[in-house]
Amino acid sequence: MNYFYKYKVPNFETHKKNLLELIYKIPVQKLHNDAVKVSHQDWSLPKDYKREYRKYFLDNILEGYVINCEKNFSTRELKIDNIWFQVYEKGDFHSTHTHEQTHFTNVFYISLPNNNITKFYDFFGNPIDFDVTEGDIVTFPAFLRHGSKINTSEGKKVIISFNLNVMD
Repeated sequence: MNYFYKYKVPNFETHKKNLLELIYKIPVQKLHNDAVKVSHQDWSLPKDYKREYRKYFLDNILEGYVINCEKNFSTRELKIDNIWFQVYEKGDFHSTHTHEQTHFTNVFYISLPNNNITKFYDFFGNPIDFDVTEGDIVTFPAFLRHGSKINTSEGKKVIISFNLNVMD
């Protein structure tokens, strides 16, 4: 069973440089508890906090993705919500979880040292192998368990994630 849809972002190297600059303009917000260790993220910032990377992402990347998805999903309207970024430094992780009250979850891989991709699991807890590279946006059902294994690399794993609902 194929749970995934993958979109390759055009002109990724230019977008990568610009997004990383904008992400690192945001003050460091760590998120550390038993289930998550992320060295920099914006999930915990107030909703009205100015996030220039979001505008860049919406204007330069998401439009092409949405057009492509609407064709592939045979729908006329998609609703994007809850866009956030996460930077995983060495030792960071995110335990397995699902996303509630949304149809699909998406991960845009901006920086991916040592191919440290998100781990996905089927209904029975079996790992699902899926190949991604930097510049891919991966879309999968929000009920699918997923998490980020411990980053053992000196390089930083950087992602933008967002939720997506099919409206018709």
